[in-house]
Amino acid sequence: MQAELKHRKPNLLKPTLIFSAVGFFIPGFTAIGLLGFQMLLSSFGLDCHNAWTVLGQLQLLVD
Repeated sequence: MQAELKHRKPNLLKPTLIFSAVGFFIPGFTAIGLLGFQMLLSSFGLDCHNAWTVLGQLQLLVD
C-alpha cells in the first residue's frame, strides 16, 4: 500500500509579483510621508535643514 507521490512544481510567479508590488509601493509611501512631514515643518517656519534635523531627532526618540 504505497501511495504514489506526485511531484508538483511550485508556482513562484504569483507570490513574487505580490511581494514586488508591495516592495514598489511601500518605499514610495514612506518617501511621500517624509517629504510631507518636512513640508509641514517648513510651513511652521523651520527651514529645510532644521526640518530634517527635527525628523532625525524624532526618529531617535522613537527607536
